Amino acid sequence: MAGGSNTAGLYGFANAGGVGAVGIDASATGTGSAGVRGVSGNAGGRGVIGINDASGNNTTAIEAQTTDTTATSGTHRGLFASIANSSSSVVARAIFGSVNNSNGSSAGVYGTNSASGGIGILGESNSGVARGVRGLTSSTITGAIGVLGSATGGGTSTIYGVYGENNATSGAGVYAIQTNTSGGVALQAVTSGSGARAIISNGTIYITNDNAGVNNAIDHISGAKLTTGGVWTNSSDRNKKENFTALDTADVLNKVIGMPITKWNYKQEQGVTHIGPMAQDFFAAFATGKDDKSIGTVDADGVSLAAIQGLNSKLEAELKDRDAKIAAQAAELSDLKSRVGNLETLAKQGGLSMGQSAGLGLVVSLPLLGFAILRRRGGTNTEKNS
Repeated sequence: MAGGSNTAGLYGFANAGGVGAVGIDASATGTGSAGVRGVSGNAGGRGVIGINDASGNNTTAIEAQTTDTTATSGTHRGLFASIANSSSSVVARAIFGSVNNSNGSSAGVYGTNSASGGIGILGESNSGVARGVRGLTSSTITGAIGVLGSATGGGTSTIYGVYGENNATSGAGVYAIQTNTSGGVALQAVTSGSGARAIISNGTIYITNDNAGVNNAIDHISGAKLTTGGVWTNSSDRNKKENFTALDTADVLNKVIGMPITKWNYKQEQGVTHIGPMAQDFFAAFATGKDDKSIGTVDADGVSLAAIQGLNSKLEAELKDRDAKIAAQAAELSDLKSRVGNLETLAKQGGLSMGQSAGLGLVVSLPLLGFAILRRRGGTNTEKNS
């Protein structure tokens, strides 16, 4: 027993140069017994403290091992720590690791497992809102990380830097929360490879927004976003675009008219039908997007708008031509009326009665009207033949 500060009830020291030197060697064989047990009755004290003041590489302050290689079941623990105090006002840590080293590989707690399918650090929670593993950083320096998972394997192996598993109907295998009301990121996934993926989902990605102060469910750096109402909005800022090219909207319209539009379903969505063109046909007609396997919504919208403009121009040209023909016909009819009126006037001046002048006007006007009709039919046939 030791009562002073920085003292030890039992102190072991090994200064041997050989590998495997032990300061204290204790063993226990009974159930619930301990080879070494440390108890501290003072706040801030440690039941067991290990110090390594060696200057060599690969030094260890405390090492815990299990040497049984015969057991095929059960739970073996090289180091087991537990806390009996269950008060919610107490910050309890069964194992606490702290480092003050700027090396990127330094860690407060580090776990490694060289066996296939093994786990370096396993956190497990069996009650309430407890956390199996929680990472917390209070540093204001960019790059500070609460939990860092790194996977360095290659080839076709499937490896995980951080792996979370949830066997409940609610909750999450990995849960991230941002408590700063001024901004920040709860979960960030980054990849440096051109063909790598920061996030892969083998199921549904569910996005919910319970924060009234958040405007969008998804914000992309380009300006695209998914609103909380479920509306996908493309980025279309003029300042983000270049290489503008004018379009022949009549040509776009003709390509849309000639493009097959069918009703179909995706092979992965049996019973769910859609209407639209094939990406191969769309790409062959307009050459937009990266390949002929997909159609961007902004391209489909742009083609539709251009085709509408082309259709409007076509209708305006046809209406203009029709109006010109109607005006020409009205002018010819007005001319015929004028000629008939002149003939009737001449007839009256010659002493013909009203009935005789009207008859003369009819006799003269009918051939002229017939000639005008034949002329119009001839022009129409000529237009059709051309």
